[in-house]
Amino acid sequence: EVATVGREGMLGIGVFLGDRSGSGRTMQRVPDGAVAALAVTSFLKETAIDGTFREIMALYAQATLLQAMQCTACNALHDVSQRCCRWLLQIHDRVDADDFPLKQEFLAVMLGVRRPTVTVVLRALKKTGVISTRYGRICVVKRKRLEAVSCECYAAIRDQFARLGL
Repeated sequence: EVATVGREGMLGIGVFLGDRSGSGRTMQRVPDGAVAALAVTSFLKETAIDGTFREIMALYAQATLLQAMQCTACNALHDVSQRCCRWLLQIHDRVDADDFPLKQEFLAVMLGVRRPTVTVVLRALKKTGVISTRYGRICVVKRKRLEAVSCECYAAIRDQFARLGL
């Protein structure tokens, strides 16, 4: 996992930064909601013009880069429980719902751990009442408590997006 994207962002930020080959891999995890699409040629035409759209794309590109750097450091420095909390908080922010679809196997891939490790972490969070789970779904029950047990990376990412107005 390098970054999460929700209603505030876009996929393919590399195109804005000059990548015309579309390298990278994208996985849509929370399938609810509409997704707007813009052809690459139209996107490039619009971002070539000075104005609000180009400015927003530049700010979003900066925020995405900062998020990727913070997540890389987080993955290297923090334990799986803290990283899991950060990830759940980021998803919670982007879906605007307390309850969302998320399978443990996918979460294991995003955290770079085996699925049984995710089961242990989620069981501990569930035991403290921070989340509830049922097959393929997670519900954030006590958000402030989830923020408290997360590492500082969640707040750093959130604050960077807020500072940039995203």
